[in-house]
Amino acid sequence: MKEKKIRLPGPWMLASFALLLILAGLLFYDKSPTFRNNINYLLGLTEVQIPEGEPREVNLVILTDKFFVNPPYDVDDSIDKLKEEIISKLNVKTVDINDDEGKQLIEEYNITTIPVFIFDESFGKTSIYKEAAPYFTAEKNHFLLKLDPFKFLVLPEAGDGWVREETDMAKVTIIEYSSFTCPYCEIMRPVFDQALQEYPGKIKLVYKHFNRGGLDPLIENASECAGEQGKFWEMHDYIYSNRTELVKNNPEELFLDEAENLGLDTAQFEICVKENKYLDKIEKQTQEAYSFAVSGTPGIFVNDVFIGGAVDYNTLKKVIDSFNP
Repeated sequence: MKEKKIRLPGPWMLASFALLLILAGLLFYDKSPTFRNNINYLLGLTEVQIPEGEPREVNLVILTDKFFVNPPYDVDDSIDKLKEEIISKLNVKTVDINDDEGKQLIEEYNITTIPVFIFDESFGKTSIYKEAAPYFTAEKNHFLLKLDPFKFLVLPEAGDGWVREETDMAKVTIIEYSSFTCPYCEIMRPVFDQALQEYPGKIKLVYKHFNRGGLDPLIENASECAGEQGKFWEMHDYIYSNRTELVKNNPEELFLDEAENLGLDTAQFEICVKENKYLDKIEKQTQEAYSFAVSGTPGIFVNDVFIGGAVDYNTLKKVIDSFNP
């Protein structure tokens, strides 16, 4: 009687079997419909299924600058992440700001920073847009997403902001979009004060509002009401010095007490606060900040250099010194 030989699977067969087990496990793992669709497609089990209500295709234009040297991140990574989330077929086209089409898009959509993603009308029907709508700007049946800026095509101006120590000799203008309830904005107060002391007459510091909701409109309006009587910066300093107390207690009463301490016409101040006289100005400055891709506070421009968030004095000083003030 012949001995029956048992044939063992080769290494490649074992590896293939393990891979199939992993993929099968992934299919049953609770991932997004996009993930399951993509795995099914790779295995040849089915074509990518587009759920009812989702568009079959979405067109995306990326506006960028081909001459920009050493961008801080790769836009392609953002596209790859987007393709992982969006179920529809994504058709991508890159347009350079130096071309005629790019110049036309800048003018048509009032674009101030690049890179920008411009999605067509069909994107508004996708589930990803419905989940993240606040991050997009809807304009002319298109949807714009401003990424962290590589480059500013225009820069903010002092405009209707409050200027501390106005000077015609300043080579450096610092424009800060700030919130009185923001703890990181409070951190910047001594940093800016030190810069003004070290560079007397060489820096123009401009304060603009960024409304984060909550008590922000009330507090920002109160600072403007003090400003109309020539005491904006005094109220500004009071608010930041007492930020925690103002947030926890009734700020209107505290503002009235401080208005009296500052020698303001308290009746005029009280009417101004109750009428929310400067809400339009506050909203205008907030929308201006958004147009420059500022999404949080503090958002700081040192000439054409943007700093997002609080920094220490040495970091700010290096930026200031780069302009040889």
